[in-house]
Amino acid sequence: MGQLGWGARESDAGTEYDVLKPDGSVIVSGKICWCDPRNGYYFVSESDGGIAVLYNADGSVVLEDVPYSFGNCPMPDFTTWEEGVVVSGVPYDRTGAKLGTDGRKIVGITAGSRPVFLDDGGFGILNTNGSVAIPDSLRYISDVMADGSIYVEENGTGVLHHYDSEMNVMADGALARAKAGERYADEERRAVIAPVEICDQDGQQIALLESEVDMGEVFSQADGVLKVGDWFYLYATDTTVQTYQFTPAE
Repeated sequence: MGQLGWGARESDAGTEYDVLKPDGSVIVSGKICWCDPRNGYYFVSESDGGIAVLYNADGSVVLEDVPYSFGNCPMPDFTTWEEGVVVSGVPYDRTGAKLGTDGRKIVGITAGSRPVFLDDGGFGILNTNGSVAIPDSLRYISDVMADGSIYVEENGTGVLHHYDSEMNVMADGALARAKAGERYADEERRAVIAPVEICDQDGQQIALLESEVDMGEVFSQADGVLKVGDWFYLYATDTTVQTYQFTPAE
């Protein structure tokens, strides 16, 4: 969508910040500036008052008054997402329209500008009018895929599901997900091992890998959920990468 950048320069009025296009040309300037190139937002303020105007990457206004602190950093209760923003627990889509919450604690925005809430059972997803699309039964919600779909993992069972942009279940065939387990000491190798469990779409283990890297994670281009044929990479040591492909048994 065109990556944004920002830069500082000295002007007659002191230091100003510019929001820049990839070619270096200036979109807008202000005393305070912040940029989120991943999700395509920026905000600009002409004062140090802690309130700024939030823009989409195309220059359209999302909200006229978003909070910031520490010079030009968003407040902890102001978060930006590909499908919208959450300010002080209130969700908005990219046009600035307020989304329904049904009185729930909103922690994010997912496919179709649907609010994500957190309750006793885990994460859940609301429709834009506040009705429940998926109840509070989730441990994990992926980023929004290019086709508008998302992957989710059930809390407790580890079962994986793939939903389209309308929250209908999609039939993908086999899916898998990697999870880091509790680290333990391998006295023979004199190393601390972080086991990485590969589980199928029903939450059952199909492989167990070992890593000596603190995080003990595998990395893939599938945002944590693997489809048949996807490659993933295990950092086995600080200097070793192992490459795998998810090919389930018939």
